[in-house]
Amino acid sequence: MADCGYGMINWLHAADTLPESHSNTIEDTAYIPGLWINENRSLWPGQRDDAVCGRHPNKTVNVGFADGHISHVEAEIFFVEKTGDNYRNLNPFWLPK
Repeated sequence: MADCGYGMINWLHAADTLPESHSNTIEDTAYIPGLWINENRSLWPGQRDDAVCGRHPNKTVNVGFADGHISHVEAEIFFVEKTGDNYRNLNPFWLPK
C-alpha cells in the first residue's frame, strides 16, 4: 500500500504511456503524489499541487509492505516506462502485470 491520490492505484497510474486499450474512467485521476509524470496529466481541480509537488519532503511516498514494515521512498521508484510493446519498472517491488 502506498500514498495515492484517489482510493486505489495500480501500475497504470505510474506509467508514462497508457496501453491503447485503456479506457478513460474516473479512476484515471488516480496518481502517485510527487511522480513527475503527473505534470502532464489531466487532473481534477485541487489535485494538481498534491500530484505534482507531493505530500512529503523531496517528493517521497509512505509505503506499507505485506511483512508489516513501512518505508519512506521517492515517488520516482514507482515509475513504469513503456519500452516497445512492454512496460517495465526498475524497482522490483512494483511490477506491472
